[in-house]
Amino acid sequence: MKKNLLFTLLILFSSISFAQIQGNITDKDGKSIKEVNIYFPDQKLLLISDISGNFSIESDLPDGSLINFYKLGYASKIHTYKSGDDLNISLEKLHVELDEIGISDTYNELGSNKFTNIEKKKIDKDYHSTFSVLEKVSELNGVDLISSGKGIQKLVVRGLSGMRVVTFLNGAKINNQQWADDHGIGFSDLGIYEVELIKGASALKFGGESIGGIVFFKDDPFFKSDAPKTFISTKFDNSNFLSSNKLGFSWSKDNFYLTFNAQTNFASDYRLPDGSYLFNSRYLNNALKTSISTKLKKSQHILRFQYNNNTNGIPGHIHGDPLSVSLYELTGSSIQLPDDYKETRPTQHINDYLYIYESNYFIGSNTLSLTINHFKNNLVELDKWTRPAFDLTSRDSELRANLKSSFKDYNFNFGFSYLINSNTNGENGNYLPATDRLMPDAIANNFGTYLISEYEKDNLGFNVGLRFDNKNLTVDEESYDEVFNSFNYSLGSYYELNDQILRLSFTTSFRAPHISEIFSDGVHHGTNRYEIGDPSVEIEKAKQIDLKYRWNSEHFAIVLNPYYQFVEDFISITPTDSLQNNTYRIYNYVQYEEVTMSGIELNLHYHPHILHNLHIEQSYNFISTNAKTPIGDYGIAMTPSDKIKTKFILSSFENDMLSKLKIEDIMLKHTFSFKQDNISFIERSTESYNVIDFEIRFKSLLNGLNSAIAINNVLNEEYTPHTSRMRGLGPNGVPNPGRSFAISMKYNF
Repeated sequence: MKKNLLFTLLILFSSISFAQIQGNITDKDGKSIKEVNIYFPDQKLLLISDISGNFSIESDLPDGSLINFYKLGYASKIHTYKSGDDLNISLEKLHVELDEIGISDTYNELGSNKFTNIEKKKIDKDYHSTFSVLEKVSELNGVDLISSGKGIQKLVVRGLSGMRVVTFLNGAKINNQQWADDHGIGFSDLGIYEVELIKGASALKFGGESIGGIVFFKDDPFFKSDAPKTFISTKFDNSNFLSSNKLGFSWSKDNFYLTFNAQTNFASDYRLPDGSYLFNSRYLNNALKTSISTKLKKSQHILRFQYNNNTNGIPGHIHGDPLSVSLYELTGSSIQLPDDYKETRPTQHINDYLYIYESNYFIGSNTLSLTINHFKNNLVELDKWTRPAFDLTSRDSELRANLKSSFKDYNFNFGFSYLINSNTNGENGNYLPATDRLMPDAIANNFGTYLISEYEKDNLGFNVGLRFDNKNLTVDEESYDEVFNSFNYSLGSYYELNDQILRLSFTTSFRAPHISEIFSDGVHHGTNRYEIGDPSVEIEKAKQIDLKYRWNSEHFAIVLNPYYQFVEDFISITPTDSLQNNTYRIYNYVQYEEVTMSGIELNLHYHPHILHNLHIEQSYNFISTNAKTPIGDYGIAMTPSDKIKTKFILSSFENDMLSKLKIEDIMLKHTFSFKQDNISFIERSTESYNVIDFEIRFKSLLNGLNSAIAINNVLNEEYTPHTSRMRGLGPNGVPNPGRSFAISMKYNF
């Protein structure tokens, strides 16, 4: 019965007839451009132009639909569709590409980058890169990584991380126990197409509590093709003997689309520059995701499911004073495979389930978007083999709606979200009852509503936004029932003149305290400390002013971005002089009166006229933080060091010699990190360092086969980033991996 019903629905969806929309893409000289990406963001649909630059789609596109045209080597273009449009699109060649910081005209889920400081990273351009997805995102200026070995990574944005940087995946908010530095993002790089990033307190549409920013991950768009598309890929890195393998499948028929992806990763302990191995930095990851979409005449519907399973070793785990431990006690002199792929203790067992239903309704020039999602995360930390240290399950169920409307030179977004979050101890029946409990069971009801108005005419634009949030946090066993309310707003404007654009914004945001900051009372094995919360902590309130200037010519581009952010009632955690059972240092949550973050980010891109396929990209990031604490003014813990990042990219675009060698591009990347002495009173300064990475990517070695080889940390530099969780161990911290060789391959068929 159910099978017959499903079959009937598929036939029904596939049989609906649509008008055919056709177009052609050329350069300014009228020459056809093949393999241009044509992206329909409202439909999450991607087409590719044929050898003559033609494309077509059988769809009833509503007026006002956006179409994004882009290809490497050309300036991307956004076209607003109207019925009867002549879709003959002309793209200009672009030697300077900085789509990540707003040089190109691109579509963003998070809003217009003319009004908001949105940066992005196209992960599909790095489809056979040897770097992880978060390592790729951290290439953006002002973004760093907190890491606990290679298996646990999370982002730091302008000095803030954890609960202050809110993560979304396909519109679903991901609460992966992000209150701790030793918890990752909750999903892998499987099927990720693009990442958008808002820095600082600048997100009204998606975030009440995004003081540090929003990271918005997007899956591969649905791909329209006459035949099914499949790929397999593999990566190997000899630093930790990583083996990463993926399988992907996509299929479309008329207005019905299907994708499926699966992945398995396993890695042993990683090798340090001195040749030793950091014990228990091993990890195992298995993931799968699938999505289906159907397009009706006036609506579109998408169903997504994702499962992610991680087994992460917790390196650097000790009982006692972390400063007294030696590097010898934390490392081994050799690796024994396959035994050192197997889990040991302490370990995290993580299971994540994500369900998303998206629907878009097209009503004239208006679009109503609804998203319903449910995310479940179960985290079990095992310090012993017999029973877990703690077992905590987090659930998020959310309804989100947005109405987008346009009238002449005005654009409006009005919407709301309602999210129920619960934290429950001891729910996983596969384990014995946990020995400890870090925080009590709790439930939070979150409601937010917003209105954003934008005005654009010629080369000038203004926007204003308002948002109200209400959070009710209930902890029955503590007789705690508190309501947190907050009004926030944003103001922005831009002025564009020829190849220059100046943008200024002033925004506010808030963050209500998390249950861990209020009622923690237990050992947190992943951080080697006993944590105690404070029930008196209040809302954090943030204000940010952000100025961005951009100028670009045919061969040179510069983006200058100074900012200043002020946070009242900043919640932090500080050590005491006491030990719990003479083993773990006791840490208390406290609240500082005020904290400031200020800095300047500079991006340069130079393309020599005499060598069209050479790109020189450089970014400068300088940040200063200050916290008014009871014992004086100090920096914020985990403030990233100032950095200069330089990339030399030799591309095969319009280069016959590299094309004959099947080389797509050659990249040399250099990172210089300054000494960090802008530190909190519980930290030590870190020394400066240089890291060089090298990569060659090959395209179509065989029909459909792409590959890459890389040397990471070419000079075998011994360094420990200031944002590494391993930095606080021993006299000098535990270094990042030494020199390693990596290879990756992807075969499309």
